[in-house]
Amino acid sequence: MSAVPRTVLAIFALVIIASFAGFAGRAPAAYAADAPALQSPGSIEGAVTVRSQGAVTAAWGNAYLYAAKGEHGEWESLGGNTWLRADGTYTIDNVAPGDYKVVLEVEGTPSTFVGGAMDVDSVGADIIHVAPGQKVVGIDLELQAYASMEADVAATDGNGSSLLAAGYTFLWRLDEFTGSYEMALNGSQSITEGHVDVPQLPAGTYAAQFQADPRSGIGAEYYLDARLFGDRTDFVIEPGMHFDLGQVTLGPRYFDVDRHAGPDRFATAVEISRQIVPMGERATVVYVTNAYNFPDALAAGPAAIRQGGVILSTDPSALPAIVADRLVELDPHRVVILGDANSVSSNVEATVRRLVSDDAEVLRLGGADRYATADLIVRDAFGSAGATHALIATARNYPDALAAGPAAGAYDAPVILVDGQAGLDDRTRTILHDLGVTRVFIVGGVPSVGSRLQNDLNGEFGADAVSRYAGADRYETASIVSGLLIGQSDHAFVTTGANYADALTGGPLAGALGAPLYLAYSGCVPPAVMDGIVIKQVASINLFGSEASLGRPVEELVTC
Repeated sequence: MSAVPRTVLAIFALVIIASFAGFAGRAPAAYAADAPALQSPGSIEGAVTVRSQGAVTAAWGNAYLYAAKGEHGEWESLGGNTWLRADGTYTIDNVAPGDYKVVLEVEGTPSTFVGGAMDVDSVGADIIHVAPGQKVVGIDLELQAYASMEADVAATDGNGSSLLAAGYTFLWRLDEFTGSYEMALNGSQSITEGHVDVPQLPAGTYAAQFQADPRSGIGAEYYLDARLFGDRTDFVIEPGMHFDLGQVTLGPRYFDVDRHAGPDRFATAVEISRQIVPMGERATVVYVTNAYNFPDALAAGPAAIRQGGVILSTDPSALPAIVADRLVELDPHRVVILGDANSVSSNVEATVRRLVSDDAEVLRLGGADRYATADLIVRDAFGSAGATHALIATARNYPDALAAGPAAGAYDAPVILVDGQAGLDDRTRTILHDLGVTRVFIVGGVPSVGSRLQNDLNGEFGADAVSRYAGADRYETASIVSGLLIGQSDHAFVTTGANYADALTGGPLAGALGAPLYLAYSGCVPPAVMDGIVIKQVASINLFGSEASLGRPVEELVTC
């Protein structure tokens, strides 16, 4: 091995010395003053008990975390679990600083978040903040043991009753944090030989509905002897209790048919608005739209549904007196005028501003075209909270988008208007991603929304996340959309498929009730619509528009 020249060794030594000299004069990069400080983990501690029939014992099971994620308030399960000790206490170690929710999975009880909620997105699920190195203690929870219920169900034809051979049970549980009812049992518990037994129910306040086969001619009934949800009698099941509802008797099916109409489209819109916002109550938002043109209002239906608002129509040049009077009655917190001055004139805007309270916001949303206007409406209503679902419909015509409105309301989703003859443009792609959409429903057949657009959506979101709902015509499409995207409903709304005025203003009422909106001919009800009404066990049918739009045969449910 040859010797290394002295000059090379000398240079190498100088480099080493210089390196150590430089290192001595500064901190390592990871600990430099301008580098982010490392944050030490914290922990979460608590105790869990179970209440059953008045007794409280230590829980047996595990706890795990959901962490805050994203800009739209999403929560992500971190997986893994921490087992409870024999005395019901637990400690979750190595928790990075941040916001969390703790869920407990305990034998004999439903999964429950600290705070008492059963859903991670519920306001009742407490948010627990962990600071660097913090030991968060006292995150305790008393769980409630599962309860159960049973009932005997009979049917009568008016001449006597007998046990129902087969049927279905639906249950809704009151969410004490929001005051709303959530579906707890979606017909999956069958009635067999006149009896139903439902195990493992979370304790709470319930509404129950019992149904026969929809085509049997036997009507559905809520406990206790009620045809409509609003007339039901709730019952309370305590933790660990077995509750017997006794016998429920179902009678022959019949329909209550009502009509919301005025002498013209303005009066009809006013009448519909009274069903959404009763006299004496202040409206959250009123959308004002051109009564003679449909594009600007197509996206407004789901926006109004989300906010509990109404849509009023106007002559583009002057606000009709009946609409002006109703606007004063509504005393809205907010008015949104749809379209530019060519759609709704400056004169109408000035009248609106004069009629509403000084603290009311008046906003005009009008873009360069119908697509831009629709985007402004969607962003205004959905932009802050986002939306996981979206419905896609053509803006070249109105029927599909009108039927999509109440269905969108069921998913708290917007209707995104597109040029169905084109592919996925940057505008549509951007708004879908900005909202956080992960699931897309196309409403209408290929003539309305082409396969090119669907293929582009498949590529953007994955084919499993894109579905199309379409029938042979507008009537069947509306029935399919309502049948597949809207759940059980006591109510159904029917409007003409030959005009848009009544459906535009009526959509928010259907959405407010979680009800389907069907399209009919002026002189008869399409078979697909009647099938939908029967299958959903609808009890109350409401027509939008006068007999000039929907004639007496429709009111009498004469099938085409």
